[in-house]
Amino acid sequence: MTDQNVKFKDFSKKRVPINFMVDGETFHCMPALSVEVMQEVALKAGDVTNTTAFSSMTEFFGNVLQPESFIRLKAKMSDKVEPLELDQATDIFLWLLEVYGLRPTTSSSGSSDGSPTDGAGTTSTAGASPEVSSL
Repeated sequence: MTDQNVKFKDFSKKRVPINFMVDGETFHCMPALSVEVMQEVALKAGDVTNTTAFSSMTEFFGNVLQPESFIRLKAKMSDKVEPLELDQATDIFLWLLEVYGLRPTTSSSGSSDGSPTDGAGTTSTAGASPEVSSL
């Protein structure tokens, strides 16, 4: 057997920092999630409801934030003066799901189905040559 028959691929991956800011404080996330944690995060993502938001999000943030950042964010979740509000936590939650490669659990409301059609204007095929059959 010669060296030409040896196959090798390096699956190493360069990790980039993942951070976010709330009220002037920067929070640091894990640069990557293990397969086990990714599975837990994916399962927990579908379990968030109004009645379980605090516990579900606390567990989620505990999995993805670096320990010191998690302590500070958890404190903000209970802070009565400068709290992390539910809409902020939800935005962070959905953003982190996207960053880690998981699809958001809700559809985005920022996109439209296309331009409204009122009969005015031109169609997207206006000016295009009709297809000629080669048969």
